[in-house]
Amino acid sequence: MAADYGLPANIQDGNILHCFDWTCAQVEAELDNIAKAGFGSVQLSPMQGNCNSGAEWFYAYMPYDFTLKGSGVGNKAQLTSLCAAAHQRGIKVIVDVVANHVNQASGYHDTWWDSNGRVRWNGGIDYGNRYSITHGQLGEYGDVNSEDSQVQARAKAYIEELKACGVDGIRWDAAKHIGLPSESCGFWSTVTSVPGMWHYGEILDSPGGNGDALMKEYTKYMSVTDNGYCDGVRNAVKGGGVPTGYAGWAVSAIADNKVVYWAESHDDYSNEWQASTHIPQDVIDRTWAIVACRNGASSLYFSRPFANTRTTIKMGVKGSTHFTSNEIAAINKLRNTAVGHADYFSSANGVVSVTRKDVGAAIIKGNGQAGNVSITNGGGYCPAGEYTDIVAGGKFNVTATTISGNVGSTGIAVLIKDGVGPNPNPDPNPGPDPDPSASMWVLGNIKGAAGWGATPGTGVAMTQSGTTYTASSVEFAAAAGETKCYFNITDFVGSTWDALNQGANRYGAATEGAPITLGTPAKVVKYALNVDASGCLSWTVAPGKYDIKFDISAMTVTVTNAGDNPNPNPNPDPDPDPVGAHYIYFDGTSFSQPQVWAWNDTENCTVAGKWGGDNMVKKDSKWYWEVPAGKSLPTQIIIHEGDNKIGGGDLKYVDKATYHQDGTYSTGDNPNPNPDPTPDPTTVTITGDYNLAYSGSHTHVYYWATGKNPVTWDGAPAMETAQGSDGKTYKVYKLPEGMTTVIFKTGSAQTDDLDYTSEYVMNDNGKTSTKVVFSSTPVPAKPTVTISPNGGKVKGTANITVTIVKATSVTADFNGKALTFSNGANNVAVSSYLNDGQTGTLTVKATNADGTTEAEATFTRSDVVNPPVPHGNNLITDYYKVNPDNQFGTNRTVNMQFSSQKAAGALGHWTDADLIAQGVARDVAQAMKGNHERPIIDSYAIYAAYDSQNLYLGVQFVYTVWDLYGEGKQPGESKPYNMDGRMMIAFDLDPDKSFDGYIEGAGAIWNDDGGPGAKFENGVDAIWLGSTKPGTGNPGYFIANPNGHASYDAAYCKTSTVEYGYADGLASCISNVWGQKEFNFEPEVLETNDGFVDLRSEIDDSAHTFYEFRIPLSLLGITESYIRNYGIGVQYLDFYGSSPVGGTPYDPSFFDNVKEPYSRDKSSSKEKEDEDIIKFAPARIGYASSGVGDITVEPVENDAPVVYYNLQGMRVDNPANGTYIKRQGDKATKVYVR
Repeated sequence: MAADYGLPANIQDGNILHCFDWTCAQVEAELDNIAKAGFGSVQLSPMQGNCNSGAEWFYAYMPYDFTLKGSGVGNKAQLTSLCAAAHQRGIKVIVDVVANHVNQASGYHDTWWDSNGRVRWNGGIDYGNRYSITHGQLGEYGDVNSEDSQVQARAKAYIEELKACGVDGIRWDAAKHIGLPSESCGFWSTVTSVPGMWHYGEILDSPGGNGDALMKEYTKYMSVTDNGYCDGVRNAVKGGGVPTGYAGWAVSAIADNKVVYWAESHDDYSNEWQASTHIPQDVIDRTWAIVACRNGASSLYFSRPFANTRTTIKMGVKGSTHFTSNEIAAINKLRNTAVGHADYFSSANGVVSVTRKDVGAAIIKGNGQAGNVSITNGGGYCPAGEYTDIVAGGKFNVTATTISGNVGSTGIAVLIKDGVGPNPNPDPNPGPDPDPSASMWVLGNIKGAAGWGATPGTGVAMTQSGTTYTASSVEFAAAAGETKCYFNITDFVGSTWDALNQGANRYGAATEGAPITLGTPAKVVKYALNVDASGCLSWTVAPGKYDIKFDISAMTVTVTNAGDNPNPNPNPDPDPDPVGAHYIYFDGTSFSQPQVWAWNDTENCTVAGKWGGDNMVKKDSKWYWEVPAGKSLPTQIIIHEGDNKIGGGDLKYVDKATYHQDGTYSTGDNPNPNPDPTPDPTTVTITGDYNLAYSGSHTHVYYWATGKNPVTWDGAPAMETAQGSDGKTYKVYKLPEGMTTVIFKTGSAQTDDLDYTSEYVMNDNGKTSTKVVFSSTPVPAKPTVTISPNGGKVKGTANITVTIVKATSVTADFNGKALTFSNGANNVAVSSYLNDGQTGTLTVKATNADGTTEAEATFTRSDVVNPPVPHGNNLITDYYKVNPDNQFGTNRTVNMQFSSQKAAGALGHWTDADLIAQGVARDVAQAMKGNHERPIIDSYAIYAAYDSQNLYLGVQFVYTVWDLYGEGKQPGESKPYNMDGRMMIAFDLDPDKSFDGYIEGAGAIWNDDGGPGAKFENGVDAIWLGSTKPGTGNPGYFIANPNGHASYDAAYCKTSTVEYGYADGLASCISNVWGQKEFNFEPEVLETNDGFVDLRSEIDDSAHTFYEFRIPLSLLGITESYIRNYGIGVQYLDFYGSSPVGGTPYDPSFFDNVKEPYSRDKSSSKEKEDEDIIKFAPARIGYASSGVGDITVEPVENDAPVVYYNLQGMRVDNPANGTYIKRQGDKATKVYVR
């Protein structure tokens, strides 16, 4: 039965159907349809207990133990039955395993976990810290101690238990949160030691730390996911386009056959962030088609539940069977047919083609619309000819360069060459090595009937002599559209391809299309009968006649021109440079396996055909690459290892040249003319007081050492230029003492972290082979010019200081008027050159014998005086608002509904009339230092209402802070409710009371070490403290004791009766998300109107979070009438650590130490642990009166002339009833006008 479906022998060689939440019985009943659809394996949900049929799905990821425990998926007998039935059809079974954590609740985990430190409670995860990723708590669950040998043994026993039921593979949930052997964790080496099991790990975004190195290490034990690339593909298709990149991790770090792709995962669809839930199925199908027919990579197809919210998706409910659709089955057929055949990814004009060598192609239109397409036949891999699309029946014409035809209404077309079909290979056990007396044949693009065509051809028989087989004058002719010929060797010739692959041991190349170097033995790889014979890869030669020798004992093949002696020289070393060959050498020593990427205006010139190109080989003690037969000479090359490129990138191709690590090259018949194999490096002398020389193209240098960060990222200085003794121009700089690491950068482009050296010239890859000596001879000293302040708004009474040093002549101009300056400080009165509201530019040009220095700064005169505000003031700008338009909340009931931490309908409960305080995005410490930290707690706006029973608050939080040079945007992991963080709401309830917020005046509330935190001097007299994860811990309500302090005594620390929850998104009344355009700015800019932009388009609205609070007035000790007649104050404080890192309304204390390093992590801000003495007033609710600042009630006609300002600082000529700031002379008072 298995052979009927043509499914691949190995899980990695086929695609996986994710039967999410299905029972074993439901999967078993569907197996025939699954096999007909071409899926090689099925994946089940976790079976470790705590999630019975009908339960919410996520409880399956809160396991009872590492054991097969009855669950909604099924029991041991049902799993065993499923595996047996699946194997009859050639389908493999994968089980999802959760090993990072167990359920934390008593009774919901085996008591074995309660002892010997098997579970650890290290707090939430800092995703910028690899140790935290592997040792911190994922959500509220305790972290399993994966380093413990007993834990490892328990996990291995579970894998053995699953294998005994017939399970073939494991999907490891949250694999990046479990360490590697290089991190002193033996978990993976233990659990993957169970023989005969396939593994893949869920690694979302990045493992942290050195991502490439860690991903490579993970793939020693398992395949891995690449959600970053998949999300990009899905987003492109969702927008009607297609991706431009071939892959993500497979480009830079790992092999294609170690990747599992998807169009959506169960988390994308089922979790609260709903990344894919509302994306149409056809968009998902086109996304999947793009990633599901690659060579080597497997791809997961998700059976969608019919429910579509986190809490309505239930275990044991069978999902969609859309996987049986024709387009899905067609993609699987191409994937299964083309196992082992090279692929080529092409993208243009909204269309993707994935061509599979000698088999066919998949064509996908991003917008899904039917119509004609014409796209590159990538690599010429799809055989030329006429095709019928097996999805919709459209006709296609394929040439050596182009695929043209009509794509149907699914937007997916699949072409498969006639006569090519999948090879089931049901027997997983390879046959024995061939008997040396057996016959051998050469198969390939042989001229005539012996060659490949609709059948494998008869081949050319080889003559045996011991363990050596030879064939003479084998004539190869390239297939249509090809310039080179492919061949391999077999011990059996069949009349059909299936007969060949089911009856032959085949012998071929390690990589498809590997070029043969004439006269040089090439390595042979065996592709065994009934295991992987159908995946046999081929060598390539140019068309012509050849003699071929196959040594089966040495496993080498040697090809020479017909009649040539493969080694005529008695010296056993063959000629390293074949006649007519085109090649290059590379003599660098810092790469372990360099590659060459080569191209010209008409074609890619490598065998690989995709980035990173061809591997170089060792020859003459250097690295060597030869232009492949049939390829034209390249004009440009990149020599690299991963992202490290010699010379910084593109290099001119020079035939037979030897390239050096810095990108330079030497030519000549002898690539190494110096008889000394380790010549002294070149030394260049640079004059000047410098200690860094750089030969790359970047303009700025960022530098640091452990515990020392002298400059900010945006403040990285520009390098100077200097001429070396070799006549070349270098970029130079004088770094402070003790620096160890540098990054060269220009704008957003940058190098990797590089080890700093002052002894060698550096380039984009680190030190070069050129030594540098910095001469003490003084550098020519041009004049210096400093303008302070360096532009911006200034008052007419201000002076601008221009300081000039070492000038012999100076010319200057300000707004068209000439100035006279001399060396030293020169003062410029703004009023002499600019009128109020006028803008002008000050330019200065200073000259001496060594050169000229020019400087300029642009100023705008603004004499508008912001009215002085009484004690307890607020920051009011175009963006910061407190009680805007005299709004003090609304006297109404808000129908809040809370369930499972969520606040139903919260986004629609509020209007602009309810707004009492408006902040800005990115006014939290992480935006200025520590961008890598998350979750992000950044309050943006506060809304208020009240009735006879409750005070209602809505607080909008925004997510606009991310690490541009690290893991980038992480909207899911950055949610406030993804950690047990601190929420603080401060109240000003009684104008005659206040307190400092410190326990007995000694330290901040909830700070275990009695350390500093939020200290109030703004009239606050009560605070509520709770968790960002509703339902976690015990929130408290604190009021002042008689000494004006906080206390844990029951009389002053009350049990909270506050109800609250969250909703994902922005309140419907919010149109813009204003914030600073850049990160790492100076905090003072927040108090201006400069640099703010609308950030709403930066990320989907769902990345933001809105919290609602229902606060009983009885808890606050006030009434509706009190709020209406006297008013109360409210302030929200953002916490990340033990001290505020922001808040609404704004207070400058939140950022007074923002650039200083945190004691436990120098890359983040001290604001997490400093003392913030808060003096700016809370926003008012109900009435403007407060305990801070006096209000004088007076008639409008008295005491003229006066100037009135509203509470936002804007002048009001005719004040109506309301609260204003009255300014008369130097005196300012807050008044109520009636």
